[in-house]
Amino acid sequence: MNDVIRMIRKWLRPYQEFVLPVILLGVSSLVILVGVIPGVRKTYQQWNQLAAERGEVTELREKAAFLASLNETTLFDQLSSLTSAMPIDKSIPSIFSTIDGVSAKTGSIFSSMQLASPGSIATEAAKRQTTEEAALGSYLIPFTLTMEGSYSQLRDTFDTLTTSRRLLRIKNVTVSFTTESLGRATLSMDTFWAPLSKSSLGKKLVPLTGKEDSLISRVGNLPLLSAVGVASGVPVVPRPDPFSP
Repeated sequence: MNDVIRMIRKWLRPYQEFVLPVILLGVSSLVILVGVIPGVRKTYQQWNQLAAERGEVTELREKAAFLASLNETTLFDQLSSLTSAMPIDKSIPSIFSTIDGVSAKTGSIFSSMQLASPGSIATEAAKRQTTEEAALGSYLIPFTLTMEGSYSQLRDTFDTLTTSRRLLRIKNVTVSFTTESLGRATLSMDTFWAPLSKSSLGKKLVPLTGKEDSLISRVGNLPLLSAVGVASGVPVVPRPDPFSP
């Protein structure tokens, strides 16, 4: 045993001046690994978090300044115009009131209106977009109208349907004349609705472009038709009841 110890001492004697530096180097490396590196990493993470929070604060200040510059009345009027053209829900009553308004304005008699998919109005199926709806960025409510009137009344009805504020689209029209002065038309149509997007809540607020302002003004200038008030300054024309005997 003593011989082994003497051999180890003899082997270490040439290197004994390096033992202490090696030990110190090992201890220093251990301190760096255990204490310094985690501390640097934590400091770096806190710095990144602070930078992100500063960015959020700056963005909130910009949003607050932008909102403060807006006129509440103007915003309400713009929102009212846009949602009357394309509601945030299916708004079935507004479809009926628009059709009644068109009839009162043109004198045509609407004898029937049928929704193409009545079951989808109050079910989860209405929330699943078709390929066409995804391309349009809105949901569609298809329906069919049947109406009667003179040639000029039918022509005016087609024009009024597509220029009312409640957005309507005529897809197909079938017209037949029972007499020289009385015609019957069946229209396949769509109307639109779009729920408010929650994904835009965190986006940066930017002023409306001139093109967007022009579009809102054009929508606001379209007549908002209903059976009670067809449009500003347009009297309501009484029409016979198609269901009366």
